[in-house]
Amino acid sequence: MDTKQLEGFLNLAETLNFSLTAQQLFVSQPTLSHQIKQLEKELGFELFKRTKREVELTKAGESFYEESRYLLEHLYKGVEKARHYSEVYDNRLVIAYENNSLVMLHLSDILERFHQKYPSIQVELNVTDHVRKDVLFKDEKVDILFTVKDKVTQLSQVAYQELYQGQYMCVLSPKHELAQKETLSFSDLQKQPLILLEPLRCPEEMKQMEQYIITACPNSPITYVDHQMTGCIMARGGLGIAIMPDFICVPDKHIATLPLEIKEKVSYGIVWRTKNVSQMVEDFVLLAKESYAFYCNYGTEF
Repeated sequence: MDTKQLEGFLNLAETLNFSLTAQQLFVSQPTLSHQIKQLEKELGFELFKRTKREVELTKAGESFYEESRYLLEHLYKGVEKARHYSEVYDNRLVIAYENNSLVMLHLSDILERFHQKYPSIQVELNVTDHVRKDVLFKDEKVDILFTVKDKVTQLSQVAYQELYQGQYMCVLSPKHELAQKETLSFSDLQKQPLILLEPLRCPEEMKQMEQYIITACPNSPITYVDHQMTGCIMARGGLGIAIMPDFICVPDKHIATLPLEIKEKVSYGIVWRTKNVSQMVEDFVLLAKESYAFYCNYGTEF
């Protein structure tokens, strides 16, 4: 199957006239007829019912028309997009990140400075999650990964630069009896409903921390959620106290966030491959370090 066959089929499906379609496509009628027969042979079913007087789409042809119309349209758009990039850009840098407050605060600044230095580099951004990010990086689908310190940072020929140390926070409703305190301890959390991220969605460090919380609060009922946003919504609704790193707390003036009295931190940083590393990747990492260092030195609230 090729694009000329699809073009011929789509045009004929709309005109239902071999002669008119051949004229519009600047081919002979026998050539068009041959293309349609070849397409039907490859597909294994008839697309048109033909008589001496008329041409009509079969039910299979109607179904194939709807799907192939979008297929060819996306193909042409993809070709044009690629042609544009080939004319404008010299290279590409693919970045994956988990959506959180740190990304919102820093990434646009890093990208702006990177673009000033490398205006001919196409930057592609991909929002990912804890499960998919490791696969994307291992399969070399991305060049740069913003993530918490995790298994992917332990791969061979991989470098990890810590950019920020996150503090564990307790997220709760402002109406909660503990909301007026400055910090919360494990003794405060005893018998309180706690909201934690599902273990399968947790990086190893956070998974260990959640197990520690469960052990320290044996009489606290636990609710697991699939996303930090869900935890914040439940906490705001008074359904419990969500515990998460400060940089994944959802900014909301209607919730209270109090530091958990614990020394453990969450390491957050940038990952890249050290094998045949390019100068643009090294420069991007340097810009990320500078951006985070500036905000960390002058203080940043999440």
